[in-house]
Amino acid sequence: MMRVCRTCGANFSTRLTLNGVLHHLPSRRRCYSCFPFGASRADTPEIRRQKALNKQRAWVKRRRAEDGIDPFKAKGLDRKRVVVGLVGGCQLCGYHKCLKAICFHHVHGKTRSLTLREFQHAPSLLRDELRKCVVLCHNCHSEVHAGMVNPARLMALHKHFAQFFEGS
Repeated sequence: MMRVCRTCGANFSTRLTLNGVLHHLPSRRRCYSCFPFGASRADTPEIRRQKALNKQRAWVKRRRAEDGIDPFKAKGLDRKRVVVGLVGGCQLCGYHKCLKAICFHHVHGKTRSLTLREFQHAPSLLRDELRKCVVLCHNCHSEVHAGMVNPARLMALHKHFAQFFEGS
C-alpha cells in the first residue's frame, strides 16, 4: 500500500524490509527519509525545547488567570521565569533547563538605571530596564563579553526581545 508523506508529499510504501525482516506499518504518516525507521518524535531536541517553552507559557497564563497576579510583579525566580518564558531561554543557544543559569545582558553597555534592590522591589520599572536587555545563558554571556559573538547578531536579538515589551 502506498501513502503520501505529510512532511514532504512524497509517496512511500507502508511495507519495509529491514535486515531481512518485513515490517508492515499501515499507520505510518511520514516517509522514511523525513522520519527514519525507529526514530521517536519525542526525542528530537527541537520538540523537547518546544514542549518546555509551551510549559513556561502555560505557567504564565495560568498564573495570570488563577491568581490574578501580574507576573511582572512577582519576586525572584518567578519574575525571571516570566521573562524567560516569553523568549524560551537563551536567545543564542536555546538553553532553558535551569533558570539560575540564565541572565540578562545589557546590549548598550553599562546603561543600568536600576540597582539590584530596585530591580527586585520596583516592578513598574522592570519593563523599561528589560527593553535594554537580551536573555542569555551564562556560557553565551561569557562569549559575548569575550568578543566571540557578532555584535550585529546581538542587536538583532535585542530587537526581537524588545518587541515583547512594546506598548506596555
